[in-house]
This record gives sequence, structure tokens and C-alpha cells, in this order.
Amino acid sequence: MEWRDPTWTAADYDPDNNPRLPGIVEYQENAEGTFGQVGDIDQDGDYLVEDLERAPTTPFDTYLFGYEPEYGLEPLSEYRPGGYHPTHIGDNLGPPNDLNRYTVIVKLSNSPAYTVWLCRDHQASQSQYVAVKIVRAEVDREKLMELHLDALDDHAAPGGEYIAFSLNKFVLEGPNGAHQCMVFEVLGHCLDPGMWLEWDQARDNEAPRVLRKMCHQVTQAMAFLHNNGICHGDFRPANIGVKLRDLDGLSEDEVLGLFDQPKKVEVRHLPTATNLEHQPKYLVHAYNSGCLFSGDPMDPAHISDEIAVTGFGRAFLAASPPRGFPGGDRRFQPPELALGLTTDDWPADFVGYTSDLWALGWTLVCIRTQRQFFQSPNPDLGQDEFLAMVVYFLGIPPFWSEFWPEGDDFFDGSGAAVPGLFVMTFYDGGGVIDNQNTPDGILEQMLARPFAIDTRYLDIWPAEVVLLGDLVRLLCRYDPAERIPAQRAIDHEFFDID
Repeated sequence: MEWRDPTWTAADYDPDNNPRLPGIVEYQENAEGTFGQVGDIDQDGDYLVEDLERAPTTPFDTYLFGYEPEYGLEPLSEYRPGGYHPTHIGDNLGPPNDLNRYTVIVKLSNSPAYTVWLCRDHQASQSQYVAVKIVRAEVDREKLMELHLDALDDHAAPGGEYIAFSLNKFVLEGPNGAHQCMVFEVLGHCLDPGMWLEWDQARDNEAPRVLRKMCHQVTQAMAFLHNNGICHGDFRPANIGVKLRDLDGLSEDEVLGLFDQPKKVEVRHLPTATNLEHQPKYLVHAYNSGCLFSGDPMDPAHISDEIAVTGFGRAFLAASPPRGFPGGDRRFQPPELALGLTTDDWPADFVGYTSDLWALGWTLVCIRTQRQFFQSPNPDLGQDEFLAMVVYFLGIPPFWSEFWPEGDDFFDGSGAAVPGLFVMTFYDGGGVIDNQNTPDGILEQMLARPFAIDTRYLDIWPAEVVLLGDLVRLLCRYDPAERIPAQRAIDHEFFDID
């Protein structure tokens, strides 16, 4: 089955007669009954077949020309009334009394709720750069946690220096509605595993100290949030960025030299297209994994040793928690939520502080070791596989049999994993650990493994293994009520290692 624009004739599809070719998109039905893009017509008039995760046509009869799904572009169809604001390189943004204050230079990131752009602030006496977040018009401003954070009385309280507070905010009127905009400090790499490899190799000897320092800052940031009655809801390395230094004063060309050049994906339209003012002329690729820089390691002169917590899209007030897991990366959700338990099963601060604390424990592991522990050869990691990995690391709790009978498929009565079930590998490819579990789990065995890739080597001291393992086990106790609060975790001995 094929789809063609019913308003076009056969001659319209002839590349010798239609100047719009190459570039026409056609669809065919796949074996599963879904539609994928057949592709563009090349210079010889042949269709280039390529299935995509989503068809690029929109209700406005527009589509992306040259779409590459691995780049994670926001859906073109969401540029509509109530949706994203169409933004282009070189656009000027600002409040009604200063419409040209911020000039768009490059796109930093996107999410289902917003896009973020690196901009130059023309109000500063020297060139100054900021990140401007443009929220979709239909998002309720009352639910934007960044605005609640801005309203807190004391941003200077301990830990507040590690929260990404907005520098300015304004409402942008556009063809798709009124968009809340927030201006932030520009951040560098997120703290995802492997971030260390982006540092200059000359800093390798400093890495253990710097990573421990960042772990302490992350813990202080969570304590600040909890002390103010706020739960992050999606706490993980990808939502923590490294602060930059000495960015202001550079020319736009010098700043662009720190980033990949913006890569645009053209938006084209069929003859039937309407209301094109709602759509951008092109989309811009975001950067990988929420990290802002890619390519060669960044000049260490611009990388600080301080962090800022971001990603408050799933944050909530502790006094008004959502029912069930608020979403986010499943690898950082606590097991009680993965099991679908409720407060009736396990009365505690069920979704809130305690779920944040579990996420903090594994975030510290990922930052210090620069590894992602919850990996699997199976890309579709299921709930039971995830829970089995948790038990593999932390040991089997005595009370889980009533909540997780499927655990019998993974562990025998003594707590030993089924032979051959777990084969753990990491970025470094330095061997595997297979079923070396103990009744208390193998967390410390995994922490003790150094990270080595090519000529890069990241070690972890024996004292760190013991103390980090202890801290993680305190934050990630199976009973939510027994997890130590972030304010207590700040004073843990792990952070006192010289």
C-alpha cells in the first residue's frame, strides 16, 4: 500500500518536471501495518527506502527533509498552537520592554516540555552568554518548579550554590501562544558516566579528588531541596551539569568553537500545507545525552570543579507528592516503586524524599566510578531484570518474597544468582564479573574495579570503596523509612578523604 498526495499527478512525481524534487516524501505500509517513510527521491528518480520511528509529516502538511532519528529532535508536529515556539539561529528574544536582549547562537537541548538555546546577552557591558529555556505555551506556569525555586527566601543557604536558579524570566508571545522563558547560567558537561573522558588527560591524576568533590556538592544540593520541601523526582547524572568559567568576554566565534556547529534539518511542506507560521523553517540538532559539548576535550581553562542541579521537570512539593513514580530514568527509581507498591503496602514518605535518596545513592556511584551500573545486554531492560540487578548489588532482603515472587527465577534459596544469569561489563571492557554474589551483594566488588580505556585510567582507592559502599547502602536501604536523609549524608566520612 502506498500513499501519495491526492492533489498531485504522476507528472508531479517526475523529477524532470517538478523542481521540488528531490525531496518529496512518500509512505508505504510496513509488515506490522504501520507507516514508515519510503524516503526522498534521488537524482535518478528512485525512492530511498528508510523506516523511521515516526513519520515526519504534520497536520500542517510539513515534514523534515533528511531526518536522522538518533539525534533526538523534538517532534515537528508539536510546533502548533500551545506547543513549542519556532526558534531559529539569529533570532532575538526578550521581555516586552527589551525584545532584542538575547540573540540565539546555538541549540543546547530539548525535552517534551521545552527547548534550550545558547544566547548572547546584549545588556552586559562585555559579551555575556546565557541559556534561555523556552517552555511550551500549554505548560501550566504554576507547575514550573523553577519558578517555585526562584521564590525561595534564601538562595544562599548551604547547598543553594549548587542549584541552577534562573537569572531572569519573561513571557514570549509567539504564533503558538505565550511561552514562559527562563534564563540560566550556561553549563558544560552533564555528569553522565564517561564525562571524565571529556576532560583534558593532564587532569587524570586530579580526577578522584574532583569527582569526590562533585559528589559532595550533589549531596548538598539535594539537602538544600529537601530542607525547602522540594523533591527533585528525576535525580540522576544527566540532570547535573558542570559549571563553566571564563566564557564571558569571548567572541561569538570563540564560543561556537567550544560547541559543535549547529546542524539544521530543513522543514519542507507539501502544496496543501497551511498555517506555516506555527512551524519553524528548520530544526536544530541537540547535543548527545543532555551533555552540551562533544568532539575533542574542552579546554580545561573553561571547566570548573563545581556543579549545578537542573532538570526540574518532574520535581514536586513534598507536601503534594504524585501517586506512583513520577517518571524519569527507571535505573534510578527505588525498587518499591518498580514493584508497584503503594503507601498501603509500605507506609513511609513513599514518593518523595526517600525516592530521591535512592536516586542520590546510585548517582554518587555513577559520578565517582564514571560507570553506569544498571546495564544489560538486553536493550529492553524489564522490571524484573532491573530488580534482579538491584538484588545482585545489594543482596536479597528477607521480606521480598511476598512482593516479588518472580525473584525465584533469578536467585535460589541461598541468595545465589542463577548460573550464567549476570555477566556485568562496563565502558572499559576490562573483563567481567559473573555470579560472584554474596548474601550482601557485590556492590563493593564492583566499586573496586578501576576504569581503563586506551591510555586513560581512573582508579578508586580501597578506602573509597569501603566508605562509598557504606554511604550507598545507607542511602539505598530497601526499607524507605531507613534511608538516611541527605543532610546526614553530607557529613559522611567518604567526603573527608584527602
